[in-house]
Amino acid sequence: MVERGRIRSEGFKSELTDAQDRHFLSLSQREQEEYVDALAEAVLPLGGWAVIGAADLLVRAVFEPEDRPSYVSLLLADLELKRAVRVSDIALSIYEAEFWQRHNPGREWLEPKYPPARDEARISPLAVGEEREVGRHTSAPTSNLVFVRRTAEDRYLAFVDQEVERGEPAKGRVEAPMREADNLYDLFVFLGESPLANFWNHEELEPFCIYDRPRDSNLPNRDP
Repeated sequence: MVERGRIRSEGFKSELTDAQDRHFLSLSQREQEEYVDALAEAVLPLGGWAVIGAADLLVRAVFEPEDRPSYVSLLLADLELKRAVRVSDIALSIYEAEFWQRHNPGREWLEPKYPPARDEARISPLAVGEEREVGRHTSAPTSNLVFVRRTAEDRYLAFVDQEVERGEPAKGRVEAPMREADNLYDLFVFLGESPLANFWNHEELEPFCIYDRPRDSNLPNRDP
């Protein structure tokens, strides 16, 4: 479940996750309920990736016995972990968002967070024609990369460097413009507001990021 949590947090699938899905779905209703009870007993004391992986399995399998305490405990623990690291509600499934609201009526998913003030932000200057990588969407070698470039004396561009066709590295990569501005601060504010958080951010972009994602550096773990 730890490995599943890491894989699925980046939106990937693997032979492991597919095999886990098939095994769970092959069980009878009674066997699934017993499996969930045992799963909750095993992963809740561990927390972290183990809980995220277990909850992902149940949500993907559309297993929804909300009168079963082990199921409710697992999903709520998963959602509280995601709240703690500031996962955007846009990154949740519709079911997860509705489940959390049912169990937390009237509560906001996240408290507001704001970027540093313009005169307090630490942003290294760029020369005309210079660019800097400031983010990576995933940990994969083929990940989309986020750059900022100074294109003129008073013009800056944020763009994504990505594969021409996903999964086809031989076809090369291409730049996709995202936003232009007359200063880097405004570009960093724009990039930091994205609800689909990067796997990695440049240290100067990090304070601007309103949302985050589970990763080893920010996720409480008691994995053995």
